[in-house]
Amino acid sequence: MVRSKLLLLASAALGIVTPGCVIYDEDAELRVFWQFAGASGCASANVSDVLVRVEGDSDFFESGFLFCEQGFIDVPGDFAKGDVIVTVLGFPPQPGAGATWAAERLVDLHGGFNEFTFVLVPTF
Repeated sequence: MVRSKLLLLASAALGIVTPGCVIYDEDAELRVFWQFAGASGCASANVSDVLVRVEGDSDFFESGFLFCEQGFIDVPGDFAKGDVIVTVLGFPPQPGAGATWAAERLVDLHGGFNEFTFVLVPTF
């Protein structure tokens, strides 16, 4: 009985001082912000919806239409590290209208959290 208690205490103490398994996140997470050049926000840019597209060698994501006023998206899923092309398009509130604002650039994703701000310019 005493021996089993000592063994239990020794195991508990060993568990406290011995590091556990550490998992390193090698994938890249992405947050995309948007702004409008020369406009103070979505309303002054006449943009109601934004679409974000991310394309890499083995990754693809398209957000669908997002409410412009939210100002950013945490892109779901993890991406491989390396270069991806990010495209952000702004659409006016008129149904069926094409994008009136756009930004696109090549970004280099590193393992862990990545955050980029895109300044959209008029497409007309």
